[in-house]
Amino acid sequence: MTDRMMIGRAGEAIALEYLKRKGLKLVARNVYLDGGEIDLVMESDRYCHIVEVKTMTGNAVMMPFEKVNRDKIIHLVKATRKIIYLYKIKKEIVFDIVSILIEQNRVWINYLQDAFSPNR
Repeated sequence: MTDRMMIGRAGEAIALEYLKRKGLKLVARNVYLDGGEIDLVMESDRYCHIVEVKTMTGNAVMMPFEKVNRDKIIHLVKATRKIIYLYKIKKEIVFDIVSILIEQNRVWINYLQDAFSPNR
C-alpha cells in the first residue's frame, strides 16, 4: 500500500469515528463501483449520506475538500444510483464531504453536510 493510500485510509477511519460521534450509522465503507469508490455510506434518522473523504498532510496550499471537482461529483452521483439499488436505500440522499488536514500531531476536520446536489 502506498503512502497516499495509507493517508487516505487513516483519514477515512478518522471521518468514520467523527460521523459516528455525530450520530450517523455506517451502512457501507469503501464500495468499489465502475471506475471508482464511495468512501462511506452513512445513515441518519432522515437521510442516507454519501460521504467523500479527502485527507491531506503537511502544509497544504488548499483545503482537502477543494479537491472534490466536477468529475468526482459526476462519479459520485452516478455511483449513488447503484448504491441505492444495492443497499435498498429508501431515505433521501445527501452528499457530504469530510475534509481532514493532518499536520504534525494535530488533526483538523471540516464536515460539509449536503455539500453539493446533482440538481444545483
